[in-house]
Amino acid sequence: MSKTVEVIYPQAAIHAPSGSSVPLSCEIRYDFQRCGLLHAAWHKVDRESTELRDPRRYLTTVNETQYGGNMRRRQVVTEILEVRAADTGTFQCFAKCPDETAMGHFIRIRVQGTAERQFTHCRRKRFVLCFHLRKLSRLHARVLKMASNRENDAVSSLGH
Repeated sequence: MSKTVEVIYPQAAIHAPSGSSVPLSCEIRYDFQRCGLLHAAWHKVDRESTELRDPRRYLTTVNETQYGGNMRRRQVVTEILEVRAADTGTFQCFAKCPDETAMGHFIRIRVQGTAERQFTHCRRKRFVLCFHLRKLSRLHARVLKMASNRENDAVSSLGH
């Protein structure tokens, strides 16, 4: 007796720069007559398995074709939008019929680097600081010290 559902895709390790998008693609082959309603999705596998379905973070597209009588082929592509360090981990595609579940290999994603986004702080039109997230604490300390020095200078000039 053949399987009702199977999940197919290559095992891989993905190294992605922070802020980039990472597509995860799997193919599910199943017998529509024996399976009926099929649910297929990508999951992040930690202590628990969490389906990737937040539309602000993931874009999923599904394409399905019929072949060989009752057989269907479904492609599920979930794109992780703007990956960040928290996305580092193990991912797996799951397919579930009412009476059978199938899953593919583990895909390991490692997010590297820092976000390229820059934040700008403006003060008195002439004082502009641009900094990366990872430099925030050092720059914040410098800004506070500069502000303190300016206040001290202003107070000492009033005394003279």
